[in-house]
Amino acid sequence: MGENLNPTISVIMPVYNCIDYIQEAVDSILNQTFCDFELIIIDDNSSDGTVDLIKKFNDPRIKLTLKTVNSGITNSLNYGLKIAKGKYIARMDGDDISFPDRFERQLQFMNLNPKVVLCGGGYISINHKKEFIPSQDHAELLFELTYYCPIAHPTVFIRKNILSQNKIEYDAKYEPAEDFRMWTILSRYGEIANIKEPLIQYRIHSNQTSITRAFQQKIISNIIAIEHVKYLSNNHEYFTNFIVKKIETQDDFKKYILVEEEIKKQFIASGFNLNEQSFLKRKKIYLQNAFSDSHYNITRLNREKIILLINNFNNIGIYFILRYFLKCLIGYESKE
Repeated sequence: MGENLNPTISVIMPVYNCIDYIQEAVDSILNQTFCDFELIIIDDNSSDGTVDLIKKFNDPRIKLTLKTVNSGITNSLNYGLKIAKGKYIARMDGDDISFPDRFERQLQFMNLNPKVVLCGGGYISINHKKEFIPSQDHAELLFELTYYCPIAHPTVFIRKNILSQNKIEYDAKYEPAEDFRMWTILSRYGEIANIKEPLIQYRIHSNQTSITRAFQQKIISNIIAIEHVKYLSNNHEYFTNFIVKKIETQDDFKKYILVEEEIKKQFIASGFNLNEQSFLKRKKIYLQNAFSDSHYNITRLNREKIILLINNFNNIGIYFILRYFLKCLIGYESKE
């Protein structure tokens, strides 16, 4: 079987020191029910034997690039976009597992929905056996992009021509939230969507970016959200108010509710048909942000925080509250 010069899908998989997981990740791609693809693997100068394991695969669809210098994921992703020959770009990480019919389902979805430029999907956490069910509607996803990233990077499926025609690529200035930035840009050129059902098994471990650079990712995400809001709305002060301001007291929360009412009016007036669940999700995330930081100690268990917890117990969730108390008691510090 020779090289396919015009594959339907180009799968871009940047890898770095993931020898413990790479076998399952690559197998899950090679065993897809839709097999007309190229698998572009860009190794970011691994030192743990990842490359040796990849070289053991005997499949002409694998295109392995070895970087001599570790230059980061954005560099790897953009190189993958540059050399990709497929009509569609699919993303995959070296520590996750795609379900066998993932590509078949996403390709079918894109064929049925020509206005969609980006399609993500649900996933199941390998560690916790918990299923993540994302929002699917374009309007809801546009709204969610005003405060967090609702599309899981390793699930995405993108029309390559949209990227090429508009010179869209990942922007290193927005690392480690370069994917979030990409989705906000793509949303300006067509509809974005998620498939409700899980497409991958997502692995959580201590070395992944969302954990090792969590605090920095949060700061950059705020910047991206504000830029997205300014693009969507002339009256963006309503939106940006609580992106940068944390809810610290019950009075803050009361002001936040008033701002939320203005946001609802603006989105409805703009023709976006949102359900109440979208606003409830936003409220939960903002409340949880009130108790999130890079440094925790016992002084964070002050009277105002306790009142806020009690009054919003149903919105925040018992699991999050217990974790917050534990972090304060042990003086937890997150990695930046």
